[in-house]
Amino acid sequence: MSSVNYLNGYIYHMVHFDNLQNIFRRRALLSKQKVIQERIHYHSIANDEVQGFRDRIYIWDFSKEKYRSLHSYVPFYFATRPPMLHNKYTEGVQDEIVIFGFSRSILTRQGVLFTNGNASNQQLSKFGKEKVGITPATLGTACIRKYHPGGPYGKKYELF
Repeated sequence: MSSVNYLNGYIYHMVHFDNLQNIFRRRALLSKQKVIQERIHYHSIANDEVQGFRDRIYIWDFSKEKYRSLHSYVPFYFATRPPMLHNKYTEGVQDEIVIFGFSRSILTRQGVLFTNGNASNQQLSKFGKEKVGITPATLGTACIRKYHPGGPYGKKYELF
């Protein structure tokens, strides 16, 4: 039986071409939260509806023992053609998109989290006010979600 090394290959991040100068100047990809805090001008390619969901998702940070906004993380994709890229194609702006490829070995760094699907799919209702706090799965524990108030009201997705 052959073993598969899931750290071989790449993960991807998409940005608008207009953001390249700031990325190269900083030598870093920054989270949406950091870009806003530092008042950096950027051209968003994000879907506003998805961003509304992401605004209501918080991830437990084991090192700081508190929840962090999902917007404090930089989103990556495992696929070379994720649905978001298809959306940009149908909008006719695919030529304005730059895709960075990074070694999957960064997944082993402390503080890096990943899901087996879109992190925004957390059973939140489209127009609701509920939020979800997620304690990610570790080697010894399962993923735990806590919804405030009450519970999830949207569609069910299994991600972690």
